[in-house]
Amino acid sequence: MRTRLVLIAAALAVAALAPAAQAKTVELKVGDTVDVLGTPVLCVAITSNKQNGIACVLWSKDKPRAPSYGVGLSVKGTASLEHLKADGSSATVIKRKLASRSASKVYKLTVGDSFGMQISDKVALGCRIINVTSTAVEPLYRGTKVSCWLATATTPLPNTWGVSISAKFAGVFHFTATSQVDPNKATMRRQT
Repeated sequence: MRTRLVLIAAALAVAALAPAAQAKTVELKVGDTVDVLGTPVLCVAITSNKQNGIACVLWSKDKPRAPSYGVGLSVKGTASLEHLKADGSSATVIKRKLASRSASKVYKLTVGDSFGMQISDKVALGCRIINVTSTAVEPLYRGTKVSCWLATATTPLPNTWGVSISAKFAGVFHFTATSQVDPNKATMRRQT
């Protein structure tokens, strides 16, 4: 049952790819920050292990909230779920990949807005701020969240990983060969 609810939540994220009226789309550069208005979620365009990507955490009092969970997705497709500890360290919960807040720009974005990094002419690491309101979804997965995945202009790339984070949960999920969310390859953690 829990896996099915994760699948529904992730599927709603993908369904939200349709353009929203008056929604912003921002292309980030390394160092840029996205403050998701009305939530404690903060996303940063980073370089880690010589790979560009987007990391999202819960933010409080000018630092990541701890203990909590954060997510990251690199332009090479590596998705990770990290447990941020009270002592400032972190531990990887799950990391899946294919076969500081020093920002140059801070964007204030809200539900319906998108942000990401262009990888090539046809592929982007894209994120969408989504408000899940459906009562068909477990309460844990309702509310405002950020979901990120590798995609063409219209479809998540097959056989890749995506990440989601909200004030309530953080996790990673997998797209099948037909760009559908695989219910057997999703790991979610309740925020502490």
